[in-house]
Amino acid sequence: WIADLARKSALFAHRRMEVVPTGVDTDLFAPKDRIHARARLGIPADKHIILFGAASATDPRKGFSHLQHALRILAQRPDAHNIMLVTFGRFAEAIDALPLPSIHIGQIDDDDTLANAYSAADLVVVPSQEDNLPNVALEAIACGVPVVGFDVCGMNEIIRHQWNGYLADTLDAEKLAGGMAWVLGDEARRMQLKENARTWAAERFNLKTQAERYYDLCSQLAGKP
Repeated sequence: WIADLARKSALFAHRRMEVVPTGVDTDLFAPKDRIHARARLGIPADKHIILFGAASATDPRKGFSHLQHALRILAQRPDAHNIMLVTFGRFAEAIDALPLPSIHIGQIDDDDTLANAYSAADLVVVPSQEDNLPNVALEAIACGVPVVGFDVCGMNEIIRHQWNGYLADTLDAEKLAGGMAWVLGDEARRMQLKENARTWAAERFNLKTQAERYYDLCSQLAGKP
């Protein structure tokens, strides 16, 4: 996405472009036992868990207002009593008026706890209106959790629609709700999404691949084999 913007700019349009995707530690961010992860964080074992995390829920780029609207739609479903939202970040007051049962687990400052939070979820929702390659989405798929978000910016580099998650094609809360319902609605399908998510992260977004691509590029630019 950023490379495409650069190609359209007056300053960079005629420059060489190389894209090296951001990597995550796929040994640290890896699937963990869901029951253990939920017990550790005080999350009910018998609910469908939607996870949302952000530094701030008031930043309009993060799309929390779209998520609120989407949750109101999900709350009208017959199976709404089985759905719970879990949030993390530097906010708590924003979840007080949500239409579904919610737990705020606070700001997470260590990666092991964060990996457990992802692993406890059935899906991670990233309703950003503008983002390049958000860490939450990258870390979630590395933990084998499908991601639901809008088809904006760099999200389609992380989410392959209906393969490892769900991309809503417009900034429409109804479509975001539909994507979450689609992921939650079929256990066998969700298990396949989880497997695909982990595979995609391990192949494309691991740190070793990122380092190798930087090394190859720098070697090439330096004129060395």
